[in-house]
Amino acid sequence: MPYSIFVFNQCALGEISADELESDLKKISFTTLCKQYGLDPQLIPEAQENLDVLAADSDVSPFFLVSYQPKKENLITVFRREVRFPEDKALLMEFVQGQQIYSIKSALHQTCCFFRIDLEESQLRDMGLLLGYEIARWLSFRGKGLVLDLQGVWYRLNFHQAFIPFMEK
Repeated sequence: MPYSIFVFNQCALGEISADELESDLKKISFTTLCKQYGLDPQLIPEAQENLDVLAADSDVSPFFLVSYQPKKENLITVFRREVRFPEDKALLMEFVQGQQIYSIKSALHQTCCFFRIDLEESQLRDMGLLLGYEIARWLSFRGKGLVLDLQGVWYRLNFHQAFIPFMEK
C-alpha cells in the first residue's frame, strides 16, 4: 500500500526537467534533514551516489520516477495530473470537501495541476521519506502550491522554502 504526499499547484510548471530536479535534490542538506526526519545519516552516501530522476515528456507519461538505491530498487513514483477535464476537477473537489480552513479551500479551487508522490512503507524509514518531502518542496515552490503530508497536515512554503502548517485564522 503506497503512502502519498500531495502537492496542489496554482501555477503550471510545464515540463519537469529531470536534470534540474536531480541537480537541486543533490544540493539539499542531507545531514540536517536526516536529523529532522529521524533517519540514519549512514544512508546518505548511497542515496547521493545513486540519485537519478527518470522523467519523460508529460505528453508521453503522467509520472516520473526518482531512484536513490543501487539497481534502481524502491523507486519513488510521482504522478502528475493537470486539471483540464471534469473528472480532474471532480477528483480535486474530493480534497476540498470537508476542509474547514477557507484559505485551503480557496487555494485548492485555484489549482491547475497536482502531484501525488508515492512511497512504500519501507521508504518511510530510509532516504525515500526525505526525498519524497524534498520533491514536494521543489514542486510546491515552483508552482506556488500547497502540500498535504503523510499525516494529513496541510502546508504552504514561506519565502525560504520552509514548510509552514496552515492554521485557522
